[in-house]
Amino acid sequence: MQQVSGEPFLHVSPDHLVASGMLPGRRDPDGPFAWRDQMRPRFFAGFHRYLPALAAAGNGLIAGHIIEFRAWREDLARLLEGLGDFLAGVRCDLAEIGRRKRGRGYRRTGEVCPLSGASEEPGR
Repeated sequence: MQQVSGEPFLHVSPDHLVASGMLPGRRDPDGPFAWRDQMRPRFFAGFHRYLPALAAAGNGLIAGHIIEFRAWREDLARLLEGLGDFLAGVRCDLAEIGRRKRGRGYRRTGEVCPLSGASEEPGR
């Protein structure tokens, strides 16, 4: 999309941030470094707020994001309201999602929920 557009777009995603090395290497199952219950919910809450900040500064965005929970979609809709957002979805079967995740090498099993529109809350 960046290559064919006549306008400059920034391509941002949680994967880019993770690949940059921004996360602490330590991921304990409990306490302040607990990824699932502590860090992950804050990371994605911050990513959701990062998008409108970039857009409000005048940047066109292509945001790659797996919206795992209905609450995330609702949060993004509220945060991006009035900024001209457009949502495009890509769907594929569970085996393909697993293949892609394994190919990235840094994701753990169970970190991505493949069910579009899942209604459970993050971390549950």
